[in-house]
Amino acid sequence: MKKFWAIFLAAIMVVSMFAVVGCDDFGKDDIVDDEIVEEDIPEAVGKWELCESEDEATLYLKIDEDGDVAGEFVTLMQDAIGVDCDFSYDFEDETFDIEYEGITISIDCYADGDFLIIDPEKISEGSDPMILRRVGTDGDPVEYYYDNFEDDDWDFDYTGIGGDDDDDDDDDDNGEVIGIDYTAPDGFAYSDDQSSATYDLYCREEYLEGDSSDSSNINTIEGTNTYEFNQDEEYFETAYEKALGVDLTIDDFDRTERGGLEALRVEFSYTYKGVDVLQVQYLIKYGEKVNIYTYTQFGDADWFDDFEDSIADIEPIYE
Repeated sequence: MKKFWAIFLAAIMVVSMFAVVGCDDFGKDDIVDDEIVEEDIPEAVGKWELCESEDEATLYLKIDEDGDVAGEFVTLMQDAIGVDCDFSYDFEDETFDIEYEGITISIDCYADGDFLIIDPEKISEGSDPMILRRVGTDGDPVEYYYDNFEDDDWDFDYTGIGGDDDDDDDDDDNGEVIGIDYTAPDGFAYSDDQSSATYDLYCREEYLEGDSSDSSNINTIEGTNTYEFNQDEEYFETAYEKALGVDLTIDDFDRTERGGLEALRVEFSYTYKGVDVLQVQYLIKYGEKVNIYTYTQFGDADWFDDFEDSIADIEPIYE
């Protein structure tokens, strides 16, 4: 099922070229009032609608000449991500950009006449392009799709920002996978004080009782999008070094499975304030969602095997 996340991370883009007039040789008395220089307006500037057919429009996206974006489409993107982000268009690179805490996600996109094509393939592998139509025109996006993308069937359900339920890879006789059942290893307990609305944190029981000598922990994030799951090793190294502010080494990068579900295992190590740190992260995919489990240990602590055993014991939750 193609969820909104597979679509929303998309790019809407146009080439912008402005006429430049040199004025170095003009004095104030030489300016001719009726001389007007018009700008070439980028093709993507305007108001676009997301529609299922010629006559049914559902959502709007507005792009101005400064690359600012607005409309119901952007609101849904923001709600899907769940954190405050900045959205804009980069006319030079033809990308729709999403920026969060210094990290920018750029999605390929291009305008073709009265249609705007958003291509999330790099963000969510296997996703179809999304076709938007310029408001005030009457072209058929479905017909445009078949004329230009013959390698696949049209399977968007625009009214639900979803897709064909028959495409679910993780469905079986038990039904659709809607979550993952995870239990932290013995000796780790849920920290109410250090968890948040977006993640759960499990710490050593002794740590929660006041013994700070072992701050090993497990961080879990549920129901995030598939963007990171689809990235390569270089992406993880670059993104994590930027986020942590350290030089790190990717010790293992392996696409595997856990609990019958697709999994990506990333193991990396670094030194922070003179202390050796080991982290192992599992990204486990179900449908178009991903749960992330990150184990962190410091110094001589060694709960590595316990964490691996807890991941091996995960079970899908069916609808």
